[in-house]
Amino acid sequence: MNRVVSRCNPPSYNWVGQYQGSGNAPLTAAYNAADGQSECTFTVSPVSIPIFDSPFSLSTTYSHATGFDSAKAPYNTLNVADFGQTGSTAATIVDWMGRDKSSGGFMNGHDGHDWFMDRGTPIRAVADGIVVMARDWPSGATGSDSPDQKEVAIEHTVRGTAGSTYVEKFVTYYAHFQSYSVEVGDVVSKGQQIGLSGNTGSSSGPHLHFSVTRKTNTANALSETVSWFLPPTGHSNSADNTIEPYGWGAPSGFDPWSWRGYPDGVLSIALWNSGQAPSTGTW
Repeated sequence: MNRVVSRCNPPSYNWVGQYQGSGNAPLTAAYNAADGQSECTFTVSPVSIPIFDSPFSLSTTYSHATGFDSAKAPYNTLNVADFGQTGSTAATIVDWMGRDKSSGGFMNGHDGHDWFMDRGTPIRAVADGIVVMARDWPSGATGSDSPDQKEVAIEHTVRGTAGSTYVEKFVTYYAHFQSYSVEVGDVVSKGQQIGLSGNTGSSSGPHLHFSVTRKTNTANALSETVSWFLPPTGHSNSADNTIEPYGWGAPSGFDPWSWRGYPDGVLSIALWNSGQAPSTGTW
């Protein structure tokens, strides 16, 4: 199954089409529908690339705190009826099922998933990859075990079949470690321990923050560059390319982050292997 977003008519690219189907069918439909428009771009994405295992043992005692908010800037609110759900017509927090999560203590604009767990819980690489960042980041936060946030990022590359030029690159980000055991340049295997969970940096209690950046086939570029070495308030430049690793699973409608915020945004992909997605509770 593939999804396609087409955009035509520069400079605003405000003629938008959305298509989903098997194989080449949605791209063919998008191309035919755009006939007669000017300067169109087509962003194509699989619905699912199952490559991730859980970043911690699923037998661990843990609970989900908050997840990826699809009602993100610059549009900020969504009508959940567009996604086959009941609730606000101007929801400020929307989950991967298109549900209104504006109440309940969830974090507005959150770019990943947080799971509460005990300090010292082993954290693992979700897939084979290369460590691209491992640091103590001076967050300036107070109230945690340390204002220096211990965090790790790993880049993962998925290639098409032999002879194909198709490639996808993802960066997984793990934060608030008590300690980490990898360094930049390390080649890691799926399931390899990379650190122990903790409560460092911008954190109000022991937990793992996990997020995914998609570097390829984004709303406005074939390939993006992620820079981690920005001032503390900037952290990194990848916020516009973060995705929901559970994919977009609403009963109806299209992944809003893939088209509403252009030139920001990117199609989300379901990345968990079968039986390996950590619970999101009621999220």
